[in-house]
Amino acid sequence: MGKNTTTGQIILGDFSEMIVGQWGGIDVLANQYAEGPYSRGAVQVRILTTLDMIPRRAEAFTIVNDVAL
Repeated sequence: MGKNTTTGQIILGDFSEMIVGQWGGIDVLANQYAEGPYSRGAVQVRILTTLDMIPRRAEAFTIVNDVAL
């Protein structure tokens, strides 16, 4: 690979072993004045929530480093 190659990480695993906890609510924000969508007759919608995640078993997951992007 060349010197300017960008690298990253990949997380592989059995995601049924991931425990996901949601705390707080779900915020739905509509912006009917956003320039791009509004000019095409659409409305921009943004949905925000807060989650925590932890693996039930750490050995169910692995991280692969230095993956070429």
